[in-house]
Amino acid sequence: MILYRLRCAKGHEFDSWFKDSKTYERQEKKSLIGCAVCGSSKVERAIMAPRKIHYGESDKRGIYGETSDEEAEALAEEGIEFGRLPWIPRGN
Repeated sequence: MILYRLRCAKGHEFDSWFKDSKTYERQEKKSLIGCAVCGSSKVERAIMAPRKIHYGESDKRGIYGETSDEEAEALAEEGIEFGRLPWIPRGN
């Protein structure tokens, strides 16, 4: 599961959970995500927790989630420290 901070075309920000980044991308592409405030389906990802922590806009804390190769590259370019662990599916 991954938590994204989202922003609609009218500037409302809200949080939403997704199975993974690909699930978010599919739903966003099909306009299936609605703003929690106004219902607009024109949404995009807002600045996420690692970047807010990096810029001192949020308290330092450990976070976890899934990231695509492109997202990992963007974090690295911004100088945000992170680590990637191999994912082993649970058998139950």
